[in-house]
Amino acid sequence: MRTEDGRNRNIIVCVKLVPDFGKNDREPCGPAMKSQAVQLNPFDGYALEAAARLRDADEGVRIIALSVGRSGEDEALRRALSIAADHALLAAVPNPDALDALSVSRVLAAAIRRLEETFGTADLIFCGRQSTDGQSAQVGPQLAQCLHCAFIGRGLEAALNKNTLRVKQEARGGTQIAAAELPCVAAFTSPGWSPRLPTIKSSVLASAAVIPTLEFPQPPPPALMVRAMRPVPKRSGGITIRERDAENSARRLFRLLSSSGVL
Repeated sequence: MRTEDGRNRNIIVCVKLVPDFGKNDREPCGPAMKSQAVQLNPFDGYALEAAARLRDADEGVRIIALSVGRSGEDEALRRALSIAADHALLAAVPNPDALDALSVSRVLAAAIRRLEETFGTADLIFCGRQSTDGQSAQVGPQLAQCLHCAFIGRGLEAALNKNTLRVKQEARGGTQIAAAELPCVAAFTSPGWSPRLPTIKSSVLASAAVIPTLEFPQPPPPALMVRAMRPVPKRSGGITIRERDAENSARRLFRLLSSSGVL
C-alpha cells in the first residue's frame, strides 16, 4: 500500500548478530564473540518475517534492515538481505559492546532520521522483542520514545490498513489485537511458526551487496556499563522434601532456607 503521495511504505527492521549457544557450549558473550559461532537474533528474524508478510500482501512495501556495529561488521545485514530485506544500512560505532540498550536506541533513532533523508518517512520500525544475549527487552520501547511515536510489544503477526498498524500480540491467557497510527514501533516475539529461509541465489546476491555505512564516532554514552555478559545458567534439578507429614516437611524446609541465608 503506497502512501497518498505515491511513495513506498518504508519498514525499518533492526537486526543484530548474537552467539549461537547451541554451537558455542554456552561461552561468554561480548567482545569474545568474534571467535564464536553467531546467528541472526531469532526475535529479529520474527520481526523480519512480519515485515516480509506485509510486503507479500502489498508490493508497495519496502524493507530496510538496520544494524549497529563496528565499521565493516555487516554480517547481520547480509543475512537480512538474503532473507527478505530490500536495502540495508550499518550504523557504525567504535565499540558497540560498550553500549547499553538506551545508547543503542539513540544510535538507531539517529540512523533512522538519516535514512529518511534518502528513502522518505519511516512508516514502521520493527525489531525483536529482545536479543538472546542481552535479553533486556528495552530497545523497542526506548526506540519508540526516542522517535516520539507509539509502541506495540509482544507482536505475533501484523496487518496494515491505510495509516494503521494492527498487531496480534501475546496476552495473559491468549492473544489480543493492538493498533497504532503510523509511524510506530513494534517488537515481535515467537509466533509459533518458523520464518522463511534464504535461498542460494539470495545468499549469493547478499554476499556481494554494497552496504552503506553511517559513522557515529561519538555515540551517546551508556548509562549502564556492561563488563561481560553470560547466558543464564541451566537450572538444577533441586531437591524434593518428603517427610512423614506436612509439619516435618515444613520444618525441614525452614532449616534449609535458614542455612542457605534466605531466611
